Amino acid sequence: MTMKKRTLPILAVILAIAGYMLRSALFTVAVDHKNLLVRGHPLEAVLWICTAAVAAVAVLDSLGTTRQTNFEQCFRRSLISALGHILAASGILLTVLRQAMPLGPTAPVWKLVGLGSAALLCLAGFQRALGKRVFFGSYALVSVFFALHLVGHYQTWCADPQLQNYVFAFLGTLLMMVFCYQQAALCVGIGKSRQQRLAGLLAMYCCFAAMANMPDPQLYLCGGIFALTSLCRPETAE
Repeated sequence: MTMKKRTLPILAVILAIAGYMLRSALFTVAVDHKNLLVRGHPLEAVLWICTAAVAAVAVLDSLGTTRQTNFEQCFRRSLISALGHILAASGILLTVLRQAMPLGPTAPVWKLVGLGSAALLCLAGFQRALGKRVFFGSYALVSVFFALHLVGHYQTWCADPQLQNYVFAFLGTLLMMVFCYQQAALCVGIGKSRQQRLAGLLAMYCCFAAMANMPDPQLYLCGGIFALTSLCRPETAE
């Protein structure tokens, strides 16, 4: 990888950690006597600046990525990526077992899809460790899981008058759905490497930031690590 390609993802990780710390501080020191966030707090302004910065970094990174659609051109054998897959499977499994989702008609399907996603992610991690092409259905089912997660929480999130309470969880879930879709598409040769890296870096940032006040931080932590460790690298593919 060139120095630029190494630097941009590292910078995105630093900004993601900063985003998490800023949101943690915001929910600690920027609340009033009713435990509501104070409007216009400087920490929130800095957080949005940090978010804009990571968006710029992700766009620059994607523009500097070679356009590829073939799985073998985008991925090599990677134990780190395999570990990221296992962590994502663990995060999903813990989330569905804890039932961290409002009761609704989609909850049973969400749970079943989550269990299947965790199993297939473990299989995908094993395939990445061996350097083999991953079964596209592994990522497709994970994308469906995040779609169901979004649908199940959407009404509750949108009913909250304080945007900061849910915006990063909403964006993180949405971006993870898009990222996993691109992963599945790359497995069958119709994905786009630039969109995959763009969605992956943004998903990683939003997931890290979402951990600060969500009841299921393991889903966002493990999801963010999965996105980071699964970024395609066509510039280094053999």
